[in-house]
Amino acid sequence: MSATVRWGIAGTGFVAGLFAKGLDDAPGARLVVYFAPNTDQGFLDGLAQAIHDATNRPSIVSVSWGGPESSWTAQARNALNGACEDAAAMGISITVAAGDQGATDGVASGALTVDFPASSPFVLSVGGTMLTGTPPQEAVWWEAPGYRAGGGGSTGGGVSTVFPRPAWQAVQVASLNAGSIDGRVIPDIAALAGPPLYDLIFEGQDSPNGGTSAATPLWAALLARIAAGLPAAKQLRFLTPLLYGTAQNGQPVGQAGCTDITSGDNHNDPGTNGQPSGVPGYAAGLAYDAVTGWGTPIGTQVQQLLA
Repeated sequence: MSATVRWGIAGTGFVAGLFAKGLDDAPGARLVVYFAPNTDQGFLDGLAQAIHDATNRPSIVSVSWGGPESSWTAQARNALNGACEDAAAMGISITVAAGDQGATDGVASGALTVDFPASSPFVLSVGGTMLTGTPPQEAVWWEAPGYRAGGGGSTGGGVSTVFPRPAWQAVQVASLNAGSIDGRVIPDIAALAGPPLYDLIFEGQDSPNGGTSAATPLWAALLARIAAGLPAAKQLRFLTPLLYGTAQNGQPVGQAGCTDITSGDNHNDPGTNGQPSGVPGYAAGLAYDAVTGWGTPIGTQVQQLLA
């Protein structure tokens, strides 16, 4: 029997999700669950079924799954990106995890690589943060050695080598891959992914965990709650480009609506288990950066700005 991928839909402004984690943060939501084989075609079919669900009509889709851009065939990547483009044209926002393996996304060659479908220009890419120090301060999620295979992890983020930077993403972030294109930068925003983690119960056992797979449905749930309070004409919109537009105070909407994360990076330490050795990553900084995007949400601010 093939592995399965789980999908859930929730909402007023519905949320469709690869994992149901975080969807309980959208109270009053109805849940619809999809199952599909864990293959490229299965994932494409599951996504297509969710975004074209005429009964539930989702406005937010949450995806906690993906792989390095270089691991996809061009055919599969283009097909899935086409489905994301269809969703955006329909006013559906897809939140996608930026990955948990730092700047290389776990690629053994050591080339700096971003995760797909997070790198699609038709999704909202979600990076990760953590709390560190006393008193706790929010920083880029990074636990040694910066990738999952070594027992740690860190947020994905960087510059696409496949997708050109969309016109609406007017940010100045250069690729660290020599000679690469001026590509789509991810993530767009972030949420908690690392310590203190989430207190999950798995098969009756306390199993704290996190990752951008957990950060992503939190943004989806927030956007569903926000959509429920917006005028009908504004409930169904592809939201990502709006974050790069200008707010009334002159700042980008994302900057005005988020807490800026300015500490940390997503490098990889010397490798084990076939992982790359000592690869530098992208660093956090003032305003937009390629590890936490605009930062973590101030929910009331995001709501006001989108209204």
